[in-house]
Amino acid sequence: MNITVRHDQDMRFIAQCGDYTVVTGQANGDDDDQNNGMWPGQLFIAALGACIGGYVATFCHRHDIDYEGMSVELDYQNSDSPSRVVAVNAVITLPEPVPEKYRQGIMRVAQQCYITQSIEHKMQVNVSLSSSIKQIPD
Repeated sequence: MNITVRHDQDMRFIAQCGDYTVVTGQANGDDDDQNNGMWPGQLFIAALGACIGGYVATFCHRHDIDYEGMSVELDYQNSDSPSRVVAVNAVITLPEPVPEKYRQGIMRVAQQCYITQSIEHKMQVNVSLSSSIKQIPD
Protein backbone atom coordinates (compact mmCIF):
# COMPACT_ATOMS: atom_id res chain seq x y z
CA MET A 1 0.00 0.00 0.00
CA ASN A 2 1.23 3.46 -0.81
CA ILE A 3 0.27 6.84 0.65
CA THR A 4 1.85 10.07 -0.57
CA VAL A 5 1.94 13.15 1.64
CA ARG A 6 2.76 16.43 -0.10
CA HIS A 7 3.40 19.87 1.31
CA ASP A 8 0.71 22.32 0.20
CA GLN A 9 1.42 25.60 2.00
CA ASP A 10 2.56 26.83 5.39
CA MET A 11 2.01 23.83 7.73
CA ARG A 12 -0.63 22.24 5.50
CA PHE A 13 -0.01 18.79 4.03
CA ILE A 14 -2.24 16.71 1.79
CA ALA A 15 -2.19 12.91 2.07
CA GLN A 16 -3.36 10.89 -0.92
CA CYS A 17 -4.20 7.18 -0.90
CA GLY A 18 -5.91 6.04 -4.07
CA ASP A 19 -9.00 8.24 -4.50
CA TYR A 20 -8.96 9.40 -0.85
CA THR A 21 -7.53 12.69 0.38
CA VAL A 22 -6.86 13.90 3.91
CA VAL A 23 -5.67 17.39 4.81
CA THR A 24 -3.52 17.95 7.87
CA GLY A 25 -2.05 21.09 9.28
CA GLN A 26 -1.21 23.06 12.32
CA ALA A 27 -3.19 26.16 13.18
CA ASN A 28 -1.10 29.31 13.18
CA GLY A 29 -3.23 31.00 15.82
CA ASP A 30 -5.65 32.83 13.53
CA ASP A 31 -9.30 32.27 14.46
CA ASP A 32 -10.25 32.29 10.80
CA ASP A 33 -7.50 29.87 9.77
CA GLN A 34 -9.56 27.51 7.60
CA ASN A 35 -6.51 26.60 5.55
CA ASN A 36 -5.39 23.76 7.79
CA GLY A 37 -6.75 20.43 8.92
CA MET A 38 -6.27 18.34 12.01
CA TRP A 39 -2.77 18.29 13.42
CA PRO A 40 -1.19 14.91 12.48
CA GLY A 41 -1.06 13.80 16.13
CA GLN A 42 -4.80 14.42 16.44
CA LEU A 43 -5.40 12.58 13.18
CA PHE A 44 -3.41 9.65 14.60
CA ILE A 45 -5.73 9.47 17.63
CA ALA A 46 -8.80 9.91 15.41
CA ALA A 47 -7.60 7.05 13.19
CA LEU A 48 -7.25 4.87 16.28
CA GLY A 49 -10.84 5.69 17.29
CA ALA A 50 -12.13 4.96 13.79
CA CYS A 51 -10.24 1.66 13.76
CA ILE A 52 -11.70 0.61 17.12
CA GLY A 53 -15.15 1.70 15.92
CA GLY A 54 -14.85 -0.34 12.74
CA TYR A 55 -13.91 -3.52 14.59
CA VAL A 56 -16.70 -3.03 17.13
CA ALA A 57 -19.25 -2.29 14.36
CA THR A 58 -18.26 -5.52 12.59
CA PHE A 59 -18.73 -7.50 15.82
CA CYS A 60 -22.07 -5.85 16.50
CA HIS A 61 -23.26 -6.50 12.95
CA ARG A 62 -22.41 -10.20 13.26
CA HIS A 63 -24.31 -10.48 16.56
CA ASP A 64 -27.32 -8.31 15.66
CA ILE A 65 -26.37 -5.61 18.18
CA ASP A 66 -27.48 -2.07 17.27
CA TYR A 67 -24.45 0.12 16.55
CA GLU A 68 -26.03 2.92 14.48
CA GLY A 69 -24.85 6.16 16.06
CA MET A 70 -22.07 4.47 18.03
CA SER A 71 -19.26 6.73 19.21
CA VAL A 72 -15.70 6.21 20.38
CA GLU A 73 -14.49 9.03 22.59
CA LEU A 74 -10.74 9.25 23.02
CA ASP A 75 -8.84 11.08 25.71
CA TYR A 76 -5.07 11.12 25.40
CA GLN A 77 -2.01 12.31 27.26
CA ASN A 78 1.19 13.58 25.67
CA SER A 79 4.81 13.73 26.76
CA ASP A 80 7.44 16.19 25.58
CA SER A 81 10.62 14.18 25.98
CA PRO A 82 10.48 12.68 23.43
CA SER A 83 7.35 14.21 21.94
CA ARG A 84 4.75 11.44 21.80
CA VAL A 85 1.40 10.12 22.96
CA VAL A 86 1.89 8.18 26.20
CA ALA A 87 -1.65 7.01 26.95
CA VAL A 88 -5.03 6.79 25.25
CA ASN A 89 -8.35 6.05 26.93
CA ALA A 90 -11.13 5.03 24.57
CA VAL A 91 -14.78 4.89 25.64
CA ILE A 92 -17.16 3.09 23.28
CA THR A 93 -20.79 4.18 23.51
CA LEU A 94 -23.42 2.07 21.80
CA PRO A 95 -27.02 3.27 21.34
CA GLU A 96 -28.54 0.39 23.35
CA PRO A 97 -27.41 -1.53 26.43
CA VAL A 98 -25.19 -4.48 25.44
CA PRO A 99 -26.16 -7.94 26.70
CA GLU A 100 -23.61 -9.18 29.22
CA LYS A 101 -22.68 -12.18 27.06
CA TYR A 102 -21.31 -9.81 24.36
CA ARG A 103 -19.45 -7.27 26.49
CA GLN A 104 -16.16 -9.20 26.65
CA GLY A 105 -16.31 -9.91 22.92
CA ILE A 106 -16.69 -6.21 22.15
CA MET A 107 -13.74 -5.35 24.39
CA ARG A 108 -11.64 -8.10 22.79
CA VAL A 109 -12.27 -6.94 19.21
CA ALA A 110 -11.67 -3.31 20.20
CA GLN A 111 -8.19 -4.34 21.39
CA GLN A 112 -7.58 -6.25 18.14
CA CYS A 113 -7.92 -3.24 15.85
CA TYR A 114 -5.16 -2.84 13.26
CA ILE A 115 -3.76 0.37 14.72
CA THR A 116 -3.81 -0.85 18.32
CA GLN A 117 -1.99 -4.02 17.28
CA SER A 118 0.55 -1.99 15.27
CA ILE A 119 1.32 0.14 18.32
CA GLU A 120 1.40 -2.74 20.80
CA HIS A 121 3.72 -4.78 18.59
CA LYS A 122 6.05 -1.78 18.17
CA MET A 123 5.75 -1.15 14.47
CA GLN A 124 8.99 -0.21 12.80
CA VAL A 125 9.27 3.15 11.07
CA ASN A 126 12.14 3.54 8.60
CA VAL A 127 12.87 7.03 7.27
CA SER A 128 15.18 7.90 4.39
CA LEU A 129 15.96 11.11 2.55
CA SER A 130 15.62 11.62 -1.18
CA SER A 131 15.86 14.82 -3.14
CA SER A 132 14.72 15.74 -6.61
CA ILE A 133 17.17 18.64 -6.47
CA LYS A 134 20.80 17.96 -7.37
CA GLN A 135 22.90 17.82 -4.21
CA ILE A 136 25.36 20.67 -3.71
CA PRO A 137 28.70 19.56 -2.20
CA ASP A 138 29.62 21.02 1.18
